Amino acid sequence: MQTIKKIIGVSTAFLTMGVYAETPQPQEQAPARSNAWYIGGGRVDIDSQIASEQGIGDSATYIKVGWVGQNKNFVYGAGISYLDYSDNRSFNQQVESNWGDRSTESSDASASAFFGEGGYTFMPSKYVGIDMLAGMELIWRSERGIGNCSDCYEEDIDVDSGIYVSPRLRLIADGFTFSISYQHYLSGDLGGTPLVTLGWTY
Repeated sequence: MQTIKKIIGVSTAFLTMGVYAETPQPQEQAPARSNAWYIGGGRVDIDSQIASEQGIGDSATYIKVGWVGQNKNFVYGAGISYLDYSDNRSFNQQVESNWGDRSTESSDASASAFFGEGGYTFMPSKYVGIDMLAGMELIWRSERGIGNCSDCYEEDIDVDSGIYVSPRLRLIADGFTFSISYQHYLSGDLGGTPLVTLGWTY
């Protein structure tokens, strides 16, 4: 008798769970279209041999400013990125300001790039987006020099970016967006970078 009671009890529990599972739950729908601006950064790896040849460290501070748009399950974006190299071959130079003041300034090393990307997004709710992206980044300026100086000495730093893939998690609430991602390069001299970004939607 006790065994029969246990079987009935377990069966009743499963049936109750089944009823709850089959009851449709209200869900907040993700928007069909959205746009956002964002800024973020991280550290990007640089090929160690290239870095040694160019007199820079094998990683750099990476800053990314961009726009991201979404149309249903398609996500896309574009923007600019900035690399602040660790300069191992910095030089000094005497400079003169527009007012005739002279000083000795040290060089720094940096790069600027454009990027474009696109991919697929899955949004289990309007607050969460899980993206898989592929993109292209092109460095248009990479040099060692003294900032805000028109006639100072400059050196080119030969570092290339390229094609990358990037899984990304977006959290969206109250007009703001927060994301974490990992950008892995398939070509060029850069390795990979974890990124954290903060932005606003419109």
